[in-house]
Amino acid sequence: MEQSLHIHKNQNEHILATSADAHRCALKLKEDGFSVLSIHIESRNPIVWIQYCNKCKKLRGATKVKCNTTAGMQTTMAVSLHGCQVQWIIRG
Repeated sequence: MEQSLHIHKNQNEHILATSADAHRCALKLKEDGFSVLSIHIESRNPIVWIQYCNKCKKLRGATKVKCNTTAGMQTTMAVSLHGCQVQWIIRG
């Protein structure tokens, strides 16, 4: 029973810490003029999705996934920022 309490405590601490990281990251992105679309808090670093815009070039992200869709080429970009992985999609 005590081990179960320890696991829950660690999980709760992880979620609270990563939620705080995601909140700080989203605030900074908002201040810099980006539109935050969603935040995913899972097992490691939070993933913060933003709307692609010309400012994304300043983030100097790396290509994470590149695929050809029926609408054309789609590239998912990613960069580590404020303890989170920030991602956006470039279409075309």
